[in-house]
Formats: sequence, C-alpha cells, structure tokens
Amino acid sequence: MNYTPLQVISSYSLLQSNISIKDLVLEAKSRGYDSLTLTDRNVMYGAIEFYDECLKK
Repeated sequence: MNYTPLQVISSYSLLQSNISIKDLVLEAKSRGYDSLTLTDRNVMYGAIEFYDECLKK
C-alpha cells in the first residue's frame, strides 16, 4: 500500500510554513513517495512550480 501525504503546505501559505517547493519535492523523492499533494491555504501561486518540480524529479 502506497502512502501519500494529503496535507502539505509550502512557503506560499504565508506565516504557516517555510518549506520551499524544491525542498518539499526533494524530500518526498528521498522518502520514496510516488505521489504528493500541495494544499496551500487560500492561494494557488505555487501550483505551476510544484508541477514543474515534480516532473523534473
């Protein structure tokens, strides 16, 4: 059974997280995740960067 974190907040959610998209995807890859979500609060600014970074890794 695969594990997918379903509530992941990046630095685009101001004052709630300091995780950059690049670090987030890199850490997920090092843990062996084959899927990942991005659930920033009230913003979609990181969606394209998240998508592009996931495709790179």
